[in-house]
Amino acid sequence: MALLSKPSADVPVSTFTVSTVKQDDDRAELHATGRLDADTASVLAAAARAYLNAGRRFLRVGLRGVVMLADEAVPTLTTLHAYAVAFNGSIIFTGIDERAAEHLRHAPALLWQTT
Repeated sequence: MALLSKPSADVPVSTFTVSTVKQDDDRAELHATGRLDADTASVLAAAARAYLNAGRRFLRVGLRGVVMLADEAVPTLTTLHAYAVAFNGSIIFTGIDERAAEHLRHAPALLWQTT
């Protein structure tokens, strides 16, 4: 099952971007756009792990630009959260609309904020 968080969006399947909004010695803020599925979640996870491995323990990942959140992406996000906790850090997913938040309620380990 996939949830379209913005039903009117017409984004090609292959379109997914992760960009760095800001960073300092301890924190990084990322922004994702496009469709978030199993394949693109691994791209997001690789970017986040790179920051954690570089010593940034606190990550904020903005998902406001995500137009589709697939069930298959949730395990990767949950594993990524556990990875951050192993570094004594955290990941907060922001910009999640109410429909997507309902979709994530079965993943209680994730820290998320609705828009």
